[in-house]
Amino acid sequence: MSDWSEKEYEEEAERLGWTVDYLKAHIRKEERIKKVLERLEEDP
Repeated sequence: MSDWSEKEYEEEAERLGWTVDYLKAHIRKEERIKKVLERLEEDP
């Protein structure tokens, strides 16, 4: 996952009005989507 500290997660979650757990889940989803898109770009 991201290289953020717990404090950075807390600050970003507060800024967005989200919980830290929701923010982490959102970031995990984005990372999975990015990996899938990268694989699709590699395969003709």
